[in-house]
Amino acid sequence: MTFEIELYKEKLLEYEAEFTKAIQQEYPLSHAKRSILIKKQQSLGILEQDIAEIHSRLSSGIKAYQRNLQEYKQVLNQLIENNYPLTEEIRYKLKKFQQNLKLRDEDVIKIESQIIREKQLNESLIQPKLNTNQFIKTTLPNLSLQTNLTDRPTLSPPTNLTDRPNRELLFSNSFINRRSYLKWVFFLLLGGLSSLLGKLLMNFSLLERTNQTFNNREKASSRVESPRRDSIDNKNRLLLTKKSFQIVTIDVRGRQISTAKKQAEYLIENIGKQIKLEMVYIDSGQFLMGSPSTEKYSKTSERPQHQVKIKAFLIGKYQVTQAQWRAIATLEQIEHYLDPNPSYFKGDDLPVEQVSWKDAVEFCQRLSQKTGHKYRLPSEAEWEYAARANTTTPFNFGDTITTQLANYNGNYRYIIRIPGIFRGRPISVGSFLPNAFGLYDMHGNVWEWCQDIWHNNYFGAPSDGTPWISNRNPDRVIRGGSWHSDARSCRSGYRESHHPGGLNTLGFRVVREI
Repeated sequence: MTFEIELYKEKLLEYEAEFTKAIQQEYPLSHAKRSILIKKQQSLGILEQDIAEIHSRLSSGIKAYQRNLQEYKQVLNQLIENNYPLTEEIRYKLKKFQQNLKLRDEDVIKIESQIIREKQLNESLIQPKLNTNQFIKTTLPNLSLQTNLTDRPTLSPPTNLTDRPNRELLFSNSFINRRSYLKWVFFLLLGGLSSLLGKLLMNFSLLERTNQTFNNREKASSRVESPRRDSIDNKNRLLLTKKSFQIVTIDVRGRQISTAKKQAEYLIENIGKQIKLEMVYIDSGQFLMGSPSTEKYSKTSERPQHQVKIKAFLIGKYQVTQAQWRAIATLEQIEHYLDPNPSYFKGDDLPVEQVSWKDAVEFCQRLSQKTGHKYRLPSEAEWEYAARANTTTPFNFGDTITTQLANYNGNYRYIIRIPGIFRGRPISVGSFLPNAFGLYDMHGNVWEWCQDIWHNNYFGAPSDGTPWISNRNPDRVIRGGSWHSDARSCRSGYRESHHPGGLNTLGFRVVREI
């Protein structure tokens, strides 16, 4: 009975996610969208009263969201009208305003692009255009199209035919003036055409140069960069050992669909008291950081997706264990005291937990002093690069995850309908299969500290893999999820903020610079 209730709840969540996606794309819903949702309801077997509750709750939310969006649009429209281009100060205030209204970044970007395009179009339409007559009047103000009054023949009606003035004489001066006028007009038109032709040629040349530059950049971005000479030399100086291991890939139902044999290069660091620290060599590369909007349960804090270049580095094969922690915590203090046994759950092979961000930094400083090598926390980009291991799926095992592959709260599943188990505590590091880089427990067990200060999204994030520490926010980034987390929080792209204090779900792994 309990299983049936859990299964029905899972169906409700699935329909709710589908309905949320639909109303985010368009609201009110079209007939076609409603038909799709009705078929979804029928296939899942959801009761009408539950459907009505979901529609009522989410529709009221989307209406409030649209009102907030309209309010933001009005404010932005007024600011762009009076202060375009926007200053950094105004953009900062707009960002705060957006956060207060809880608007998605993609919606705000769409509104701003639309308003700016309309402004540019209006400016181009209202620019004064000088016609030929205006040009002549402004350029040639002293040019008279008629002769002086004293030179003009008298045009009063003749009293008789003999008094009629000679027609040729009458229009001779007028003919000269018209000829002069036409000559000026001809030269002006010729000059205008020449100017226009010159501008077209110049724009064509500029367009050619722009296309050539773009093509060169596109070729450069599609080129696989060869390792830098100094990076290769640094690697050659390391005493690396190659080891083989097996990885698996699963389908959306959690079933194994393939296995593969991989190889990684390891470095073993002796840290005293017969304790060793195994580090994995991660080669330099480039990857797309963040999650697409189409990924289930992804958040705006995981966007925009952006390309990041990563330099080669070494990272812990496992999360730092309690035995490794004790070996370093008993060394000489550098900045502040470390408790040799901070963990709630005890065990030498268990990951250390209940450590603060400052504790983790102190550990790295002492480890660096002990070994003579630079150890630190990973940057957020390095962590995600290592976690994904050249995958683009939500998890490095595939589109879903199971409790046979990671330690998390199996009562809260991701896509799959069969519930997993909830162990209720961290377990020994390396209990599951590694990812394609040879790293263990990148999903679950304990959260892992990163160097970076928390930012609400990736706008302005570094593209070179360095930590992002450009604001005064005290919160730091944590990654990977824990034994207590639901499956969605263990995704490769999921990121969370946490104050620098420690909890029994917080641990870390270390990076050694090359």
